[in-house]
Amino acid sequence: MDYKLNEDLFKARETVAKALGHATRLKILHIISEYGEHCVCDLTDILDISQPLVSKHLSVLKNAGIVLSKKEGLNVVYYLAMPCVLSLFNCIDDILLKRIKKRNELLNVREG
Repeated sequence: MDYKLNEDLFKARETVAKALGHATRLKILHIISEYGEHCVCDLTDILDISQPLVSKHLSVLKNAGIVLSKKEGLNVVYYLAMPCVLSLFNCIDDILLKRIKKRNELLNVREG
């Protein structure tokens, strides 16, 4: 078989996947998707982490094209650029639920 792999595509996907590969960034995406746009100062308070760290995480998400920002007065607010990422979260949740169900089935077999 002749597999033609687009290396640029896989590298681009890797950038997005890596951006999603940190719990703090997932929390930021959850907050923005559930409650709308937020400035760094709000996220710093909500997450109880430093402003430079929040900014770093937002930069990773922005560079991956997952969030965008806009200036509002003195603040820069961030919002979800790609709502389709929520579908990925739903898929991940389905995987986790399936794993839990499988584990519970195994426990029930052992107890029965």
